[in-house]
Amino acid sequence: KLRKGKIQRQRDLYSSSDAVFSAFKNKNFKKCLALLSDKIPMNDTLFLCYLGSLTEMNRFSQLSELINSRSVKDGYYHYLYGRMEYHKKNYSTAINKFIRALTVRSFYKNLSYFIHFYIAKSKSAIFKKTPNNENRENMIKEFERFTTRFCKNPASNECNDILSMLDEYK
Repeated sequence: KLRKGKIQRQRDLYSSSDAVFSAFKNKNFKKCLALLSDKIPMNDTLFLCYLGSLTEMNRFSQLSELINSRSVKDGYYHYLYGRMEYHKKNYSTAINKFIRALTVRSFYKNLSYFIHFYIAKSKSAIFKKTPNNENRENMIKEFERFTTRFCKNPASNECNDILSMLDEYK
């Protein structure tokens, strides 16, 4: 009896995990958060889905409480940490976290694109806060780096945002 109960709990956990990954992949972050209740023990990947869902739903106060409770060796963790720092207007710290995210393997496939987008936005915010030639040059270099690498067909909102800012400051 005991063994059958343990096997059933493992099956339930796997099906719950599949549902979480499916919700996260389909950007149904509200469902993802609902599925990640206290009932499911969270491995690192589920924890990252939880943090990512909080981020995408702009629930940064909850993210801030949780992100320091557990460190995960994944680039997505550092990216989310950077997003939190960006939200707090700690742009230099955010850039450092984004750069760290680039050096660590991640389960999230298109992470480099979003990291470079937020590095560009952070450098823009630094320039707006302290408008000097060095900050302007750093911002423009980052805009150009992003557009050259990621905006060959500028259909995305991120590419359009960066291209618009590049036109404004060039």
